[in-house]
Amino acid sequence: MSFRSNLLEKAKLVYPNRTASSSSLAGEAKHSILYDGHYPISPCQRIGLTFIGALSAFTDPRRADMVALLGETTGHVSLNRMRQRMMETEEGRKILEEKPIITERTVDFAYLSKLADGTFGKEYAKFMSSHHFTPDSRDRVKFVDDSALAYVMTRYRQVHDMGHILTDLPPTLEGEIALKW
Repeated sequence: MSFRSNLLEKAKLVYPNRTASSSSLAGEAKHSILYDGHYPISPCQRIGLTFIGALSAFTDPRRADMVALLGETTGHVSLNRMRQRMMETEEGRKILEEKPIITERTVDFAYLSKLADGTFGKEYAKFMSSHHFTPDSRDRVKFVDDSALAYVMTRYRQVHDMGHILTDLPPTLEGEIALKW
């Protein structure tokens, strides 16, 4: 069992009834369950998870689960900025309103792989296949205490690999840093 899975199992003990507002000895989590998979956390828990995520991610940058955890516990300002930029365009507003998702069920990789070389769809299918990635392999958002921002984080994760194709950056530590910055 991974460290994060173990941590989430412990969180289930803290939040046995996830349909109501939750609290713990680490401080009051003043949020109810906002979306499927959401774990409301107190400020003390957020600090602890941030520390764990940072330490784990810096020790082993291949720990995508810890990078994801760190993004959720520290990304409020960036997520607000992304949401605001999306709200500035008609297309962004439509995405925020309709909340489309990218999953293995919504993307036909067999069709994309038959497209002409050099097309975005073909390159996306090749990238995902060659790196053994799937749209469903990203961690679900759990610790963002705003349902609109949770969708922004979900969308960010879902289009992340497309950024590699557009920038021709590999999914290496250096490539990830360059893509995110």
